[in-house]
Amino acid sequence: MFRMILGDRFRGTVGVFTTLVFLLTLQTASAQNIERDTQKLNTRLSDINAYFSALMGNPQAAIPQAVLGNAKGIIVVLQNKGGRFVARKGGSGIVIVRDERSGKLGVPAFIQSQDENWGLLVNGKPVDTVYLLMDADGLSLLSENRFRIGTGVKAAVGPTTAQPDLQVDASILVYASDSTAAPGTFYSGGILYGELTANRLYYQDETINVQDILFNYSGDPTAEIMNLVHMVDSHVGEFKVVKKKRIGSILF
Repeated sequence: MFRMILGDRFRGTVGVFTTLVFLLTLQTASAQNIERDTQKLNTRLSDINAYFSALMGNPQAAIPQAVLGNAKGIIVVLQNKGGRFVARKGGSGIVIVRDERSGKLGVPAFIQSQDENWGLLVNGKPVDTVYLLMDADGLSLLSENRFRIGTGVKAAVGPTTAQPDLQVDASILVYASDSTAAPGTFYSGGILYGELTANRLYYQDETINVQDILFNYSGDPTAEIMNLVHMVDSHVGEFKVVKKKRIGSILF
C-alpha cells in the first residue's frame, strides 16, 4: 500500500513537472515568435524609410517641400515580399498623421491592401506608392479601418520638385518613383485596411486600433519609428509647416 501511494505521488510530481516544462516551453516559443514578428515589422519600417528616401532623391518624382510639409497624413504602401503580417496579394505599409496643433508627425499604424489594384501601375504591374492626405476630406478616410483610395474623395498624381508651383486640385496626392503619369491624372486604387494583429503586437496593446494609434497614442515610440519620422521631416527641410489656430473647438 505504502509503495502504491509513493508511486502515485511520484507519478503526480512527474506529471506536474512535465506540465510546467510544457508551459514554460510554450511561453518561450511565444516570446520568440513575438520577437520575430516584431522584427519583421521593424524591417518593414526600414524598407519604407529606404523607399521614401529614394523617392525624394529622384528629381523627377520627389515631393515638393511645401506639399510634404502641409500633408495632414502620409500613407506608404510597398509591394509584398512575403512573410507574416502581409497580404498574399497587393501591398503592405504604414499610415502616419501630422498633429494639427504641433505640426509634428505622430506614430505609424500598419496597414495592408485587400487586392492587387492598390497602387499606380507601370507596365501593368503595381508599384510602391506614397499617398498624401492634404485636407480634412483626405484625412476623413482614416475614420474607418477599411477604405478605398480615390473613391468618394478625389485623388490625383501630385506635382513634383520639377514643377513645385503646379497646383493639383485633389484631397489625396499620389507619388511613385517609377510612374510616368502626369500631375493631375485622376487616380483610383484598391482597398486598404488596418492590420489589427500587427498593430496590437507592435504596440503591445490587445485593444488598440488604427484610430487610437494615429490620433491618441501616448506611449514611447521605438527607435525604428523615430528613424522614419525624422527621415520624413528631414525632407521638409526649412519649409515652415502651416499650423492652424484653434479658437474654441474650431480650426482656422
